Amino acid sequence: MKAPVATATRWPQVALIVFVGALAACQIGKVAPALPVMRADLGMDMVGAGWMASVYTGTAMVLGLVGGMLADRYGHRNTLVTGLLLITLGSTAGSQMDTLGPLIVSRIVEGMGFVLIVVSAPALIFGVVALKDRGLAMGAWGLFMPLGLTVMLLLAPVILDAWGWRVLWLVNAALALVAAALLVLSGIGGARKPVDPAKLWRDLAITVKLPAPWVLSIAFGVFSAQFSAVNAWLPTYLIETQGRSTAEAGAMAAFIAIIYAPGAVLGGFLVGRGVPRWLVIAGACGTMGLGGLIAFGLGLGPIASFGGIMLLSVTAGLVPTAILAAAPVMAPSMAQVGAFNGILIHGANVGTLLGPPAFAAVVSHFGGWSGGGLYLMLVGLAGIVTALYIRRLEWRIAAQKG
Repeated sequence: MKAPVATATRWPQVALIVFVGALAACQIGKVAPALPVMRADLGMDMVGAGWMASVYTGTAMVLGLVGGMLADRYGHRNTLVTGLLLITLGSTAGSQMDTLGPLIVSRIVEGMGFVLIVVSAPALIFGVVALKDRGLAMGAWGLFMPLGLTVMLLLAPVILDAWGWRVLWLVNAALALVAAALLVLSGIGGARKPVDPAKLWRDLAITVKLPAPWVLSIAFGVFSAQFSAVNAWLPTYLIETQGRSTAEAGAMAAFIAIIYAPGAVLGGFLVGRGVPRWLVIAGACGTMGLGGLIAFGLGLGPIASFGGIMLLSVTAGLVPTAILAAAPVMAPSMAQVGAFNGILIHGANVGTLLGPPAFAAVVSHFGGWSGGGLYLMLVGLAGIVTALYIRRLEWRIAAQKG
């Protein structure tokens, strides 16, 4: 069974779903600017602060498939609302914590909410857009991560300076609660009865035996291993090699996050207009590798180096949109979309978790930032190889449907 096709695109509902995704991304973005204040307030060392920051992604990595199963069983709208309520609960509880352990637990709760949101949203979007607008709508969905990160880079310092990190956590909790109410009132997805558990396990067995979600998950992980490494180390690189101040490096990093957005829209547009998914992924990963080589590996001046980083970021937006738009198309039926997305999210978060330390290890091995350029180029080549295998899968699926 194919994804339901709306007769007309309901753009306000698409915007609401993107807003929900951006709120989930805000829970990632709020940590970096708050860490100095939180360490001073709670007496955290760097290791503890690192765990507090990374446990959100780690939770998404571990629970991606579980979240997809829940979405398939209870309905994507219900799961999306539950995700928002978990973010509200986790962020509210976290704002009251005075020690690291309970704060990490609250971050795990937030991470569970993030998983439920990102595995449910693409299927909901496909249900409210006309066929001709699906590419553009998925391009809009691809904005959720840069939008949330950018908002937090701009908003968090203001709140932190005026009221502190606890109020920042409460603001995020309140916004998530408001979004949950709006989602219920919007009627997106409609009511849905829970699926019989036996059918759920059958659908899961069908999904995990498919090669498509696993290969796409690898591609998502390869992309994330590139992009997360640049995000994590860009401020340090700018400070160490170009003598930028912390404020300048932060502003430049925010700019890099913003220019990711056009690529996300373009990725959805290209896939929606029939450009092969594998070609979008291969072209983006290869160009990201080239941009990384220009930025880190060739010893060029500050302007050319930052130009390479810009090239990497603009191109990066193509990949998540192309991959996340695959589940409603490549899953055998809508009953498997949640589990399919869960596998994709697992791969993305494995890459996000491993990318920054792998990049750092290569830089340390080569004794300078030029090693980072080599790392990004090699990972980009791995993305191209994975994309070529995706081409074979797309041909096979097209032949089966034909």
